[in-house]
Amino acid sequence: MTFHANLSAESFARAALCQFNEKTRYYLGGVQIEPCKSGPGALMIATDGNILVVIHDPEGFVTPDASAIIALPQSLMKMCKGDERLEINDDTATVGGLTVSGVTIKDATYPNWRVVMPKTVSTGAAQGVGFDAVLYARLAKAVTAPFSGKVQTVSIFGASPTDPHHMRGSDLNAIGVIMPHRGAPDFTAMPEFIA
Repeated sequence: MTFHANLSAESFARAALCQFNEKTRYYLGGVQIEPCKSGPGALMIATDGNILVVIHDPEGFVTPDASAIIALPQSLMKMCKGDERLEINDDTATVGGLTVSGVTIKDATYPNWRVVMPKTVSTGAAQGVGFDAVLYARLAKAVTAPFSGKVQTVSIFGASPTDPHHMRGSDLNAIGVIMPHRGAPDFTAMPEFIA
């Protein structure tokens, strides 16, 4: 298979924040790149099983009818910022004038991420729902643009405390999903020391 993609480098870096970084589920150790089904552009999807981000690059391009799980070398990831474009041609990638071989295209099938994506955006607030603070911060960075390393304001919505919750940030082309943390303390009552 010949794989070619042209993507927002900064969006790819934000998506990569949500990928799985252990060897046990190697197929999650990259960013799924696929054509957008509903119009022009490309989608970048990443998950570690607890958080998921989908970022749409309206100007992006992916070989028609192709998708791939891409992991970039660390030297190239450092270049993925600003307005740079990321050009991937099979196992070679270019960004900011730097071309690197050794791009990993995972020989695996990416999980069907659409099945965990809530079908509608709930308008209910995530009251009394506990989230892992580290995962929350990573996902907040992934849905926020520009990628400055600083978390900006995010909104989070869910239908019930046990459902997946949507997270939206300043990048209107990105949506995140975070799973509630099971066994979180009950924060719905005011602590006695406030009396």
